[in-house]
Amino acid sequence: MLYCDNVNDAWNNLKSVFISKMDSIAPVKSVRIKQTTEEWVDSEVLQSIKDRDKAFIITKETKLKKILTILEPSGTKQTRL
Repeated sequence: MLYCDNVNDAWNNLKSVFISKMDSIAPVKSVRIKQTTEEWVDSEVLQSIKDRDKAFIITKETKLKKILTILEPSGTKQTRL
């Protein structure tokens, strides 16, 4: 690489060595991009799915609070540690 008479050859040699070293240190990673597969899945359907999931979480938390209230002996308060 250092003893090339042509600048373009030296550049190509340097570039190939550099790229091969970079590929060994940080190889190219392939990533799968999630796409909607069905044509009927649009932004409205996706928003409905998000709303459903939020409602599920709220319902789950509410049921847990009700259960804790039922199990709690009367006259005592819950304290957090």
